Amino acid sequence: MIKISDEQRAALQQNPEGVSCEDTDSPRTYFLVEESVHLRAMQALKHQQDLEAIRRGVAQMDAGSGTPVTEVRQQLARELGFSVKGS
Repeated sequence: MIKISDEQRAALQQNPEGVSCEDTDSPRTYFLVEESVHLRAMQALKHQQDLEAIRRGVAQMDAGSGTPVTEVRQQLARELGFSVKGS
């Protein structure tokens, strides 16, 4: 793990919501935040992406372009060599 500098620590104390950090060797800029903030943000992003995927799936089903669950189960069973009960 990389240790933060005194300058970064002081900036974070003044700006607890995060600090932009310039890479002096490249044109890149990074954003330094507390790990718990980053993890919550990534979790929220994943939640948003999951919801969007569900919305797209529902829209496809509503448009009649999906595959019925029974067909998917049968296909998986064939591919994996299992039997499907009740199909």
